[in-house]
Amino acid sequence: MMDNLGRNQTFRTIDRKPIYWRDKQDSVHACEGSNVHPGVRLIWTLCQRDVPANAAYKCDGDDVTCATCKQAVAE
Repeated sequence: MMDNLGRNQTFRTIDRKPIYWRDKQDSVHACEGSNVHPGVRLIWTLCQRDVPANAAYKCDGDDVTCATCKQAVAE
């Protein structure tokens, strides 16, 4: 469950867990998303890569390995 968000607001967690994506090179990226229309959610990485549909997941212990995403999370 996410906090109540207004239109055009982004989120980085779902159920208080960070959103991650593992790419084909096995790098783990931190993600951000937005509900753009009822039933339509877009997710992208903090290093500005589009995440394929249904590929992002709630983190349960993975570490971000993408250097750009790591830096963005630390800021």
